[in-house]
Amino acid sequence: PRSIKRHYRAGRSICMSDVQLRHEPLRQVVAALKSVLGLAHQIGFACYLSPQQQGIPLHCDRHDVFILQIEGEKQWRYARTAATRFPVAATRPADPAAIEQFVAIHGRDRTRVPRERDLVRSVLRPGDLLYLPAGTFHATLAAEHSLSLTLGCTPRPVASIIGKAIERAFRDSPEWRRNPPPFRPSEPGAARALEQLLRGRM
Repeated sequence: PRSIKRHYRAGRSICMSDVQLRHEPLRQVVAALKSVLGLAHQIGFACYLSPQQQGIPLHCDRHDVFILQIEGEKQWRYARTAATRFPVAATRPADPAAIEQFVAIHGRDRTRVPRERDLVRSVLRPGDLLYLPAGTFHATLAAEHSLSLTLGCTPRPVASIIGKAIERAFRDSPEWRRNPPPFRPSEPGAARALEQLLRGRM
């Protein structure tokens, strides 16, 4: 925290994650959202402080995000729709390889990466709120000083909830904690050996 002013004056944007852990009113907002809405998501606030002419190039996140502008202004450019529903990965800013990997993971025929000319442009001012669904490509730029608060809702897919429940149920069993024995799928009887291993644990 003591270095924030120095980095800000050097022209760097500052991101502070999970600020609700040290800020009681925000912690109460997170608790209320989870309680009232019954969300399984992991929810947390991040704070973004940007000096002039700073921002983040085009990318997309895996989580839904609500952006509240607190001070100054920030320009947002974003796609009209998410590139894919319930993405399993995000992309890094200004990284064509990350975008290519994102498309490959989610399927070329089902993934829509927006062209620059198709992006919507909005300028957020104090009190403005913007919602971007997970997988929506976006870019930001602060012409002058900007302070914003984002509420990120990271998904917890049903498969991960079930997987963690199984882990908890069997973590005291050495037979469940062990690695499967080594075998080559091409070996005769390999499939049957794996089936017997799993059947014994069922």
